[in-house]
Amino acid sequence: MIDIIKGLADENRLRIVHLLLQNQLCVCELEYVLQMSQTNVSRHLAKLKTAGIVQNFKQAQWINYKISPIFLEQEKLLVSYLKESFLKNSLYQKDLEELKQHQDQWQGCIVPSRKTLQQKREYS
Repeated sequence: MIDIIKGLADENRLRIVHLLLQNQLCVCELEYVLQMSQTNVSRHLAKLKTAGIVQNFKQAQWINYKISPIFLEQEKLLVSYLKESFLKNSLYQKDLEELKQHQDQWQGCIVPSRKTLQQKREYS
């Protein structure tokens, strides 16, 4: 239980959990939505994986992540609480909008160039 609490004790990791509760995603999609480097996203995912919250699998050349089915089964009350909390916070809803926009625009696991991301940040 302590590992789970430690794993969730960071807003960026909560944002990742929220996105993964919607669907499995690759690191590049999380990188885009969270506007973080691949290294930082991977570090957060490693902590969530160590806590047993997420698991990864390879699909073609990409590593995808999803919420662990064991976590979903064993922590039903916590998952329910998190889902309700995510609905009440505009940051998490904005992340969903960003993800949808990214998936509509890039159709999958493609990250735009750093220059494109920088331009996006300047105009946001």
